[in-house]
Amino acid sequence: MLILIRIIILVVLFIAPQVISYAKDTAVDEPVATVNGEAITKGDLYKRLLQIGGRGILEQMIGDMLIVQEAMNKGIKVTPDEIEEKMDEYKKRFSKVDNLEDMLKKNGTTIEGLRQNMELEILTRKLILRDVHITEDQLQRYYEENKDRLGEHDKLKIRMIQVNTEEESNRLIDELRRGTDFAELAREHSIAPSGKNGGDMGYITQGSGRIDLALESAVNNLAAGEYTTIPVKTRWGYYILKLEDRISGKGTHYEDVKEDIMKILTDNEVQRGMLKLRQDLRAKAKVEINLQ
Repeated sequence: MLILIRIIILVVLFIAPQVISYAKDTAVDEPVATVNGEAITKGDLYKRLLQIGGRGILEQMIGDMLIVQEAMNKGIKVTPDEIEEKMDEYKKRFSKVDNLEDMLKKNGTTIEGLRQNMELEILTRKLILRDVHITEDQLQRYYEENKDRLGEHDKLKIRMIQVNTEEESNRLIDELRRGTDFAELAREHSIAPSGKNGGDMGYITQGSGRIDLALESAVNNLAAGEYTTIPVKTRWGYYILKLEDRISGKGTHYEDVKEDIMKILTDNEVQRGMLKLRQDLRAKAKVEINLQ
């Protein structure tokens, strides 16, 4: 969800400045729509955009320009390969949710627009990290404090039946007690997409967020071959879960996760430094605002 929010923010920041610029550079009395013969002009649209967020968007654009200027002054550049690597990360994250290009198109922008935002993000990251030095001591301390979370978690092979009511789930549990096959009941009654596959969810890594936390917690209490005898309720409905197999995770050595820890710590530095960078650049910049 956080990833999705981040994408939406980037899209909005890309779209709004272009719309405002477009409205200013063309005839303000040209209609963008007509409603029962009455026109809504580009000027009307521009004024409304200013009313609902014009100043905030302008401040964002000022901050973006200051970052680009500062990067140029410091000789910091972004290569095409760096942008493509960042774009590949986003495409992978959206591969199971939606097609990235389709999502951007629905929001009125393009891959190229997102690529421009990626360039700004990389510039910002480089500016912040030029004075950041993560030490070996910091890496090892983070490892010692978080080694359990960094280790490989158990993998659980799960079957699931999802229904709308507690009454129906209890009825299905009674059928399971009488020996009815779990997969057969899932195919006949589950409203989840996995129902057509007998409720098979495959192997799920603990803590991955692939299933609701309440469902994962219920499965953790089962031995292989067991199913939940009390319906598990979430906002999506009622669930019966069966644990078919468990692959125990193994502890991870420091050297195996050192690069991951470096990324975590540098990402933390970037998050902490974003606001300060913009504030510092804004404080020393000469900015004249003529927004009416």
